[in-house]
Parts: sequence; structure tokens; C-alpha cells
Amino acid sequence: MKKSITLLFVLLVCLASSALAQLKSLNIIRDTIYSNILKEKRAIEIVLPEGYSDTAAIKYDVIYITDGEWNTQIVSNIERFLEIQFIPANIMVSLPNTMLQGQNMRGRDLTPTRTDGDPQSGGAARYIAFIKTELMPYINKKYRTTGMNTYHGGSLGGLFGMYTLMKEPRLFQSYLLADPSFWWDKDYLPKLVRDSIGKISLNNTTLLITGREGEPAKEQRVNAMDSIIQKAAPAGLHYKLMLYNDETHNSMIFRTVYDGLKLTYHGYNKQDLNFYPMGGVLLKDKPFKMRFQGDFVKELHYTTDGSQPTMTSPKMEGNELMLLNTTQLNLKELTYRPGYEQEGSANFTIGNISPVFFFKRKPGCFS
Repeated sequence: MKKSITLLFVLLVCLASSALAQLKSLNIIRDTIYSNILKEKRAIEIVLPEGYSDTAAIKYDVIYITDGEWNTQIVSNIERFLEIQFIPANIMVSLPNTMLQGQNMRGRDLTPTRTDGDPQSGGAARYIAFIKTELMPYINKKYRTTGMNTYHGGSLGGLFGMYTLMKEPRLFQSYLLADPSFWWDKDYLPKLVRDSIGKISLNNTTLLITGREGEPAKEQRVNAMDSIIQKAAPAGLHYKLMLYNDETHNSMIFRTVYDGLKLTYHGYNKQDLNFYPMGGVLLKDKPFKMRFQGDFVKELHYTTDGSQPTMTSPKMEGNELMLLNTTQLNLKELTYRPGYEQEGSANFTIGNISPVFFFKRKPGCFS
């Protein structure tokens, strides 16, 4: 018992040390880009993966972050922590809000309609155009990117994210919306989503909406939006609503980033997939266990008829798979974010002996 506690303590110390080392290495690159669409210079903040300059062949997904003046370090630190176990490294691009004559212009850029209470509101369409036609091309040209993008925004940033999903659904492949202000302009967004979501293609898109349980979720119209999405969302959308009972409006960002990036990379495995056996001879009519070695396998699917596994194929549960008179086994760990699948196959003959082999997956990374 004492030995087990000691080993656990050492493991926790190692994980904490690894996380701390990554957080300490956070380097924020501050840059600017002039927008012809917005008619102003925009500040941007970029955080590159650790060792970026030493891995010239590797490309990275990008996380775009609104309200950068307070979100850059929060999102980047949580992303770095998640890299230890759950997700691949990302480039992070953060957008601080413009200050004009001492006024924060987030209400202009992040809202889809103009209201009487804020005459400068309603600039979301132009802000989307800036991101699509000016910012993203700039980032893709300057840095090694895969073209796969994640969006994070909270409050009005969450409102903007949902509006973007309706107007430019392929601009981002994943949307993380923290306590979004869906109440804006007499529930404009819930009405837009109800009328639009069934008409757009959202295949391989992930969407996480978070809120606070009880009255706050009702006030933000999070519950109303959830009902609309559940009823009308097209096939291929990986959608999840998460309500928390111990968070404030401002603290929602932490849980949303953590849970949202895990959803984005659902099925991703940082470890190699190792199976035993990888092939050989199986005894006729005698069940045989294939064993998996590793953690965090969520979507490992298989077929025995020679076809490629899909989400509808049988799914491996636990770390064992029972084989019976199987001559060909195809394995594929499917992910919500294309490009990170792991796959392999094992071939058997039916006979009298069962030799031991190992199977190691083929990596599914961008290069």
C-alpha cells in the first residue's frame, strides 16, 4: 500500500512538473494587421507551440480567441495543459478588442444587429469578413497551419461564434461558446438558428455551448438554443451542452476551454495503439482475446469483413476484444477532428497454433 502511494505521488509530481514547464515557456508574439474592411489597425497575439521553430515539417491547427486582452493567457495555458494527455499542439491567435476614444469596441464587432441601446452595434458581419479574408490568410501565410480552425468566445463572443456558424459554417471546424449572450436583440440568434441550421452542412463540426444551471441558463437563452439545436441540427454535427452549477459568468471560460478542446479532439490518442496479437494462427472455434495496451481510447471501431471501420461499425469497449474464427480485422480510432485517426489491420489463419505478435498503429499526423 505504501509503495502504491509513493508511485502515485511520483506520477502526480511528474505531471505537475511537465505542466509547469509548459506554462513557463508561454511566449506571446504581439503583432498588428491593418484591416481594409474595418478601416483600422488590429492588434493580434500569437502563441506558437513549444519547439515550433525546430519542427519545420509539422503543421498545426489554429485556435482563434476573442476578447484577447484577458483571454490570451487563460486559453493558452489551458491548451498547453491539455497537450500533456488529450490534444495535439495548436497555434493560438488571439484578438484583443479595439479601443476607440477610450471605449471598448467589442459591442460593435461581436454583435450581429444594431440596437437602439448601442448605436455602434451590429458589426459582426464585417468582423467575420475581416477574419475570413484578411486575418486567416495572413496567419496561414506566416505560420505552418493545417487549415483546421477552432473558435473560442464567451458572452458576446459566444453570440458572435454562433452567428458565424450560421453565416460561415466552414470558417471554423470547432466552436467553443462560453455562457453566450443569446438574448441579444430580442432573441435574434435563436430565431436565426431555428430558421437556418437545418439548411447548412455541418459535417465534422463540433459545437460546445456552456451555461450556468437554473435561471442564468434561461436568461442567456442557452436552454432555448439547446432545444432548437436538438430538434433541427443536421447529421454530422457533434454537439454538446454543458451546464455548470458552480461557476460565474466570467469564470465559465476555464471550463469551456477545457471541456471544449477535449470535445474537439474526441477520439484523439497521444499514445501509440498497441495490440496483441497482430496476426498469426488462431484455433478453430476457440475464442481468443485481443488485448489493447494504453489509455484514453474513445472511438476505436473495427470490422471483420474487409471494410473500413466507421462510426457505425462495432466499437471496442474496455481493453479487450474477443475474436472467433476471424481472418481479417480492420481497426480504426475515429476522431471528431479529421486528420488524427489511427488505423491498422491484423490478418489471421485458422489452425492449431497461435503465435504472438504485436500491432503498432500508423501515425495519423499532419506533416
